[in-house]
Amino acid sequence: SHAAMVRAVALAPEDAGKQYGLACTRARLGQTEEALAALSRSVDLGYTDADWAARDADLRSLRSLPEFEAILARMRGGAR
Repeated sequence: SHAAMVRAVALAPEDAGKQYGLACTRARLGQTEEALAALSRSVDLGYTDADWAARDADLRSLRSLPEFEAILARMRGGAR
């Protein structure tokens, strides 16, 4: 649930995987800006699996956005 994910992130705000999970949850809820922010934060914390993020069904709603493409580029080793 969204509430559980928010609590998990609050307990471990520096955990890239939890930030990624929060991005997925927020994307599924239609919270686009919040999802992009959490996804970007996951990259800041070291998340790099761009191939998975590009096909993750939870992030489907973000795929057409240039911001999403920019985050994927960062995951692949572009500018951080």
